[in-house]
Amino acid sequence: MMRDVLAVRCGMMRDVLAVGWKEWRELSAGEGRESGLLGLLLFVGMLGLFLPYQVGTSWLSAPWVMLFWVWVPVFLMTTVAADMFAGERERGTLGSLLATRLPDRAILAGKVMAAVLYVWGATLLSVPLSLLAINLSSPGPVATYTAGQLATVSALALLASVCGAALGALISLRAPTVRHAQQTFSLGVLVAFVAPVFGLHLLPFGAKAGLLRALVFGEASTVALVLGLSLALLNALLLGTAWARFRRGRLLLQ
Repeated sequence: MMRDVLAVRCGMMRDVLAVGWKEWRELSAGEGRESGLLGLLLFVGMLGLFLPYQVGTSWLSAPWVMLFWVWVPVFLMTTVAADMFAGERERGTLGSLLATRLPDRAILAGKVMAAVLYVWGATLLSVPLSLLAINLSSPGPVATYTAGQLATVSALALLASVCGAALGALISLRAPTVRHAQQTFSLGVLVAFVAPVFGLHLLPFGAKAGLLRALVFGEASTVALVLGLSLALLNALLLGTAWARFRRGRLLLQ
């Protein structure tokens, strides 16, 4: 019995990796991807150099910087995630993919995995760039991240990448075109980041002051913990919804 279970799980993992490898090749070497990859790298480079240069050594310890490591992966995911299923639908390859023996969950998991690794890796390029910018702006002892800071930044960027990929998959499943998926995703991201700003004005003065004080003068580790737990819960909800809505027969009829 145990051997059968292990065989099934190994088979599922092989299927997930097969889909993930297909997606990775399309993300990195597909038609028109060179310009998209260049734009992504320029965006990451600009943020990874410009903002840390302006902030200086405070970039390494300021609590509000934790928001940067959440915002960047979600923003970068706009183009990548929109192509998951809408792109296959536009290229006429969705039917061929769904006609394979691959299980539904392997297809979805492979696509999400490739998108997460692609965006997470791009986001982490900001880490060495930020150190370069900080040391250029603040002559003196060489500034570096501690092991704990690197782990925190990596974890937040990973959780945010999963969040963006899961949301993008849900949108791309129903979008008729990549353009439509991108517009819907962008609108959702805009609402998600603008709503808290307006919501902040509705809070009592004491609560508002306390929140701002925590983001400016609080502990970065505490802010990171709150963000991490919130993202983990949101990821569980989004991924669970995506698993439930991904139905091969329904997609073939679209």
